[in-house]
Amino acid sequence: MPAELTGDIDPTTAWPDNRFAPTANGTSCFVIEVPPDAPYTPPFMHSTETLDYLVVLRGEIYCVLEDGEVLLKTGDICVQRGARHAWSNRTSAPCLLFAVMIDGVSG
Repeated sequence: MPAELTGDIDPTTAWPDNRFAPTANGTSCFVIEVPPDAPYTPPFMHSTETLDYLVVLRGEIYCVLEDGEVLLKTGDICVQRGARHAWSNRTSAPCLLFAVMIDGVSG
């Protein structure tokens, strides 16, 4: 930060090993389709050192936190700031999300 607007690096090819995570001091954005939960499989709890903006484009999904959960529906926006969380699609249809992840630091 701030974004480099000159130079020889092509930001579309400078992806880290984790294709969702941003590069150091960078951002990433993507659309992801989350399938319905597998029976008897608990949601995957995780955290990232990023500031995340997620928009539900289609469907619904639960944002599961350590102290509760929130149901997000089409048009809802979720802002994550390094919190431990998981995603749970408890419907029979895929959920389509748009996400922006911004590299961050934890103190």
